[in-house]
Amino acid sequence: SPVCVQHKSGKLIGAYSLQKFWPVPLLALVFMPELGGGAGGISMPDWWPLIKPAGAVDLQNLTLWLVPIVAGLGYGELAITMHPRKKVRMSALNLLFYSLGLLGLTLLGTREPLFLWLGAIYSPLAHEVLVFLANLREQEGQPLFINEGPGVMIMEVLPGKSADRAGLESRDVVLEVNGLTVDSIAELRSELSMAGSEVLLTVKRNSRRMTVRLSQVAAQEKQLGAMLVPDESTSTWLENKFSSPLELFRSMWQRTR
Repeated sequence: SPVCVQHKSGKLIGAYSLQKFWPVPLLALVFMPELGGGAGGISMPDWWPLIKPAGAVDLQNLTLWLVPIVAGLGYGELAITMHPRKKVRMSALNLLFYSLGLLGLTLLGTREPLFLWLGAIYSPLAHEVLVFLANLREQEGQPLFINEGPGVMIMEVLPGKSADRAGLESRDVVLEVNGLTVDSIAELRSELSMAGSEVLLTVKRNSRRMTVRLSQVAAQEKQLGAMLVPDESTSTWLENKFSSPLELFRSMWQRTR
């Protein structure tokens, strides 16, 4: 979801709030030794189970019960310095390595109890480090959607609308409407509302100026068909605040430097 965020510099910028929730059906394996032996179960291979319970001796004669557990997996981040798709890919890759590390410590813990303690510490600490570094990157990095002038930046082109049909793209900066300079969202909307049957936009894309002609339908609608990066006229925004126990260590490190 596109949102307006107040940057640490005090400027209003465009960002994306990323939220996702998955219900996760799980099955817990419960060992029932009193039902082992000739209980009619299926014999397991020598390597089963992959993660063996502590103190288990004769695993071939144990009966496993499947206990259903309903769990939820949530994901939430704020994309300020990069496109949401890139942000999600980066987060997924970081969580993959985190999960592999946790799985490795769990497997080692079946052979050496010390790794169980390391896994118990690694699980919350490494996850907190990932969250902390991700938020720090978004707070300290250069915003992707910010109006630095001149012109008004496009944050998102709405599919099938005027801007999309004209070939405009995200992060294009509209400089002029029919030769008249626009430096705010209000000016852009005003010039579009007063434009005649022909609308010519002067647009900057990657430091290159180009002229884009809107269709007659767009001229009649008097709308660009795109979400614009917020400017100072925006009346509602989010304050990007993040707190973490690791912030204390970061402050101490900055003072020592």
